Amino acid sequence: MEKRIKLTKALIDQILFAMEDQGRSYDFSLSGRTVQVHSPRKDDEQYIPIPSWSSSDGYRMRGNYILTLNNPLAKSELSEIQESGQGVFRKFKGYLRRNPGLYRNWLRFKRKFMLGVIQQWAEEW
Repeated sequence: MEKRIKLTKALIDQILFAMEDQGRSYDFSLSGRTVQVHSPRKDDEQYIPIPSWSSSDGYRMRGNYILTLNNPLAKSELSEIQESGQGVFRKFKGYLRRNPGLYRNWLRFKRKFMLGVIQQWAEEW
C-alpha cells in the first residue's frame, strides 16, 4: 500500500520556510518516519528531499505576479526592478512594502504559487 504525504498547514509552513532558505535548502528533507522537515539529516532515517527552489524559480514567480497586475505604473516599475540585476528580491519586496495593497496581494500570490509547487511535489512522492 502506497503511503501518501499528508500536507497539513504546519507541514506546508515548514516546507515553505525550508524552500525559501536558499542558502541551506539542500540540507532540508522530509522524514518519512516523523513527517517533519529536518536539517541536517540523520543517517538512520529515510528522507524525501523537499521541493527544490532556486533564484530562477523566484524570478519566474515574480514575473508571473507582475503579469497579474492591473496598475500600469506598478507593473512598469516592478518590471524594471525585475530586470535590474543584483538585489532584485530586496528591491521588489521594498517596492511592494511601500504599497500595502500590492504587498498583501503579493503575499497571497506567492503562497498560492509555492503551494502549487508543493502540491505537485507531494503528488510525485
